[in-house]
Amino acid sequence: MGDAITIRINSQSGRFGEKYPYGADQMPRINNRKTEMKSFLFRSAILPEGFKFPPGYKDLAQSGNWPDLALWFFLASDMPLSLSLYAGMLLKFPKKPLVPFARTYDPAGFYNDGYVVLACFDGADTLGQPRVRIYDFGRPKNSPWDNLSCANFEEWISAAKKESASYKAQQAEFEEHM
Repeated sequence: MGDAITIRINSQSGRFGEKYPYGADQMPRINNRKTEMKSFLFRSAILPEGFKFPPGYKDLAQSGNWPDLALWFFLASDMPLSLSLYAGMLLKFPKKPLVPFARTYDPAGFYNDGYVVLACFDGADTLGQPRVRIYDFGRPKNSPWDNLSCANFEEWISAAKKESASYKAQQAEFEEHM
């Protein structure tokens, strides 16, 4: 019985260890070929007044050379998802705008029990080096101002690289014992 359930679940969803579960891929595919997609950055008309993306993030988005941060997915490569999550943050925190730029999602539950985690720029910053606030959908009562945050994008990317390396090591260890 347990084997039949596992087979059914695996046939309908991404299995643990797949780089992009549910058929999602960071690059869109046409006829099974990867296609280039220009990174999406919000237009200033919908951004908080005076907000500027940090130069390091803009450079990555414009080059499209996203670092391999298994677990983290940069939203600039998915315009509909990016807009949806931004709208959600505006509705949830109308007086303190957050601009999401990356998310984690592990439906296998290996990380954060499968809950989405967003990395967001603090939209109130007008100097071009916004603080990065973390919103964890698994802990919705904690606001991004109560959670872990990073002083800027460079500090966040450094922490995300360490977190990614740890995640990859734990994932490899888990798969080794399967």
